[in-house]
Amino acid sequence: MDIKPYDKTIRDLLGSKRQFIIPRFQREYSWDKKNYQEFLDDMIGNLIINNGKISSSQYFLGTMLFIGNFTEGTEQEIQVVDGQQRLTTITIMFSALSDRFIELNENTLSRQIFTYIMTEDDDGNEVRILKSKTNYPFFAYFIQLMS
Repeated sequence: MDIKPYDKTIRDLLGSKRQFIIPRFQREYSWDKKNYQEFLDDMIGNLIINNGKISSSQYFLGTMLFIGNFTEGTEQEIQVVDGQQRLTTITIMFSALSDRFIELNENTLSRQIFTYIMTEDDDGNEVRILKSKTNYPFFAYFIQLMS
């Protein structure tokens, strides 16, 4: 097996039209309020705001470990070995943001954000970007279903 490190942004990962599979042997999502609040505070604290505009800044999410190939034109499924809690939390945050933008009648922005939660395969079928073998029914219905 060939192991290669890659620097990837959230956009690179979740916008890649690949499906990230959380295998059954992984523990279930277990972050509590303290964990996700700290994660969110870190990300918000890393934002750069000038004249009321948010600028991109780099934020290190930590090392994540995947089994699969990120090379263009290769397999579409990637197994998540490490990073499941962070990827799940990011997906939950995107879902909440998408819902909030719908409430604000910002439907285009909501749909753009939702593309990081759900994508389409080559045949036009909807595909969940993050799929959990253990939390699947709850996660699919409450987090990955567009309001």
